[in-house]
Amino acid sequence: MAAADRPARGGRQGRGVRGVLALGDRRRLAGRRPVDLSRVVIAGFSQGGGQAMLMALFGLLPVRRVMSVAYAPGDSARVRAALAEASARGMRLYLVVGEKDQYFDRARRFYETAKAAGMAVHLEVRPGLGHELPNDFDRTLVAGLEFLVGRLGPG
Repeated sequence: MAAADRPARGGRQGRGVRGVLALGDRRRLAGRRPVDLSRVVIAGFSQGGGQAMLMALFGLLPVRRVMSVAYAPGDSARVRAALAEASARGMRLYLVVGEKDQYFDRARRFYETAKAAGMAVHLEVRPGLGHELPNDFDRTLVAGLEFLVGRLGPG
């Protein structure tokens, strides 16, 4: 399932909180699948990481495990409220950002906000990396899945 299957006005796919909230009807698609979505990990890089994270944070896709690489939403009352609600649902986040990524500061602030909301969250900072996937992403993927899935259980 794609978060945004056609570009919005201006040739760019829908982004941010508004773009994700506009996808509310897609919950019906997820409801037709015989899969326990509370045990599914969704992930993405950059805009894809944002779509994955925001769909989970705002409950548009009932998943509780998200890995987001090179993305962090801006700080807003809406995002803070969603973090508190998602934390209460048992959501876990694994964030990855390069220290030279333009989103580095925003990712660090988002991580601190998520922690303050009680979220189980981990921030992996990759030294020397910009807005890109690390060459040894397999290492990051294993660490992320261990953090996210290693704690799957009744709650």
